[in-house]
Amino acid sequence: MTKSAIVVGATGLVGQYVVKQLLQHPAYEHVTSMTRRAVKHTTRDHGTHHNLVVDFDAALQLNDKALEHNASASDDRNRLLTELAQHDELYLCLGTTMKQAKTRQAFQHVDQTYTVELAKLAKQSGINAAAMVSAISSSSSSPFFYARVKANTEADLRELSFAQLVIIQPSIILGQRQPIRPMEALVQHTLPLLTPIMVGRFTPYRAIHARDIARLMITELNTEWRGTHTIDVRKLITRS
Repeated sequence: MTKSAIVVGATGLVGQYVVKQLLQHPAYEHVTSMTRRAVKHTTRDHGTHHNLVVDFDAALQLNDKALEHNASASDDRNRLLTELAQHDELYLCLGTTMKQAKTRQAFQHVDQTYTVELAKLAKQSGINAAAMVSAISSSSSSPFFYARVKANTEADLRELSFAQLVIIQPSIILGQRQPIRPMEALVQHTLPLLTPIMVGRFTPYRAIHARDIARLMITELNTEWRGTHTIDVRKLITRS
């Protein structure tokens, strides 16, 4: 039986690999990339691809009362619900940086609010399998805002009770980002050289390539199990 999947954050480092690998996977007949701007994915060995351009704020952030007085936002939301209902799996690869977001509120808006609200709508539409990219440092008690947001996002998704929920917790993610960030590029070239000596308490900080994260997300949702699987760097290393 073939499946369909929708990928949120398909222009990001991990999201691009998820879309590419899903289109090459024989189990998937149709793949939708949900983005805020139009994109193209040319690799489609098995499945067909559709790019759904969504105004996230219009489709997700207005309450029901506001929607009644905003026809455009209501249309966006209904279109999103209709699209989600045609899919079996949800891949959540949204993410930003404090530099891009500029404020904590804007960072949380993308990393947590968008992710959780999209997951809620997906569950409401009948999707019961989801995978998300989080971070190894996620902790609700962390002194770092980034780590707390990641932990709270994970907790919110667990509460939705998907039949299958995969939470990937990588450290440094390797791969070429657009636009290229000079300091990150230097780190990405250096970290693989240090991997052999990063053992013991340093193991959680090993880098892993985005394509391996994408492959593990897809593999996990094509395995017979139920519940929530949280996979951190130590497990990623043994499975990649």
